[in-house]
Amino acid sequence: MTNKEFAAKAVAVSKCKTLYCKGGFGITLTAKGKKRLIDAYKWNKDRADIINAASDDTFAFDCCGLVKAIIWEFRGDASLVYGGAKYKSNELKEDLNEKGLFNICINISDDLNAVEVGDFLYMPGHCGIYIGDGKVCESTPAGKNGVQITEIKSKKWKARGRLPFIIYEEKEKPLLVIPAFYLKQGSSGMNVYNLQKCLNYLGESLVLDGRFGPLTKEALKRFQKNYKLIPDGVYGPLSQKKLREVVG
Repeated sequence: MTNKEFAAKAVAVSKCKTLYCKGGFGITLTAKGKKRLIDAYKWNKDRADIINAASDDTFAFDCCGLVKAIIWEFRGDASLVYGGAKYKSNELKEDLNEKGLFNICINISDDLNAVEVGDFLYMPGHCGIYIGDGKVCESTPAGKNGVQITEIKSKKWKARGRLPFIIYEEKEKPLLVIPAFYLKQGSSGMNVYNLQKCLNYLGESLVLDGRFGPLTKEALKRFQKNYKLIPDGVYGPLSQKKLREVVG
């Protein structure tokens, strides 16, 4: 499954009739499904009146259950126990919570400015799927009380990562020139332009003006922090070497 397919399937789930339930990964809220969830989790038991009021074509999800259901091939079929999802199938053979899913992610970063479609978003106790255009698909008892589309800025997400079984379609790589060093705030010219272009390829949104101002410095500091360099905002030999490794 590609990252774009992953995001599109999350959006498709948001269009189904859903309800937030602890432990839900697409279970259909028939009488049997409701009893199972209410008996299994105290959180659900405390909301038994809401769960019991749901129609039997409603699907139950919690935040990590949304992610797992998509991997397990949920397809919104109310005639099936889990809407078509197959427990512990495909590449995900464990029933992981949001922290467990985050722990298996690769390319983890706290730089949300470089978030990509299909990224797994994490904060302690919660997770979501970035679907593009500043929006997140998540299952939460807040808002619509189920799977819903929200603004990424509406929550304090702590980090992003890539689930290892999602295939990320690479962005078309522009012609990039690794700039010569030494550059710092106040520098200008073609080397700064090339640095800005490289940083934009990695997810920044700098104006390509060839001027090393405060925004370019902060973007460089994020790059340095992400790649375990001293985040001093000065483009020196170590930053050049790392930039060459990453985009060269």
